Amino acid sequence: MEPQSMGLKENLKRLRAAKGWTQAQTAEVAEVPFRSYQNWEAGTREPRIDALPRLAAALGATVDQLLADVEPTEEKK
Repeated sequence: MEPQSMGLKENLKRLRAAKGWTQAQTAEVAEVPFRSYQNWEAGTREPRIDALPRLAAALGATVDQLLADVEPTEEKK
């Protein structure tokens, strides 16, 4: 399995930070395993398709917003 796109991992981090939640809190609210959430945010694994709506709802976003590509910042270019 290939590592996930930068969009998902960056969007998970950004949306979680906006809520002021830890990874553990986000996993609990989204009803997903903590280790899985850690891997998704690190970009080492991809969530199953059935987890995406739960993640989006927990983070106050849509699935499309979770999967949207992130433009690199000047530092990352």
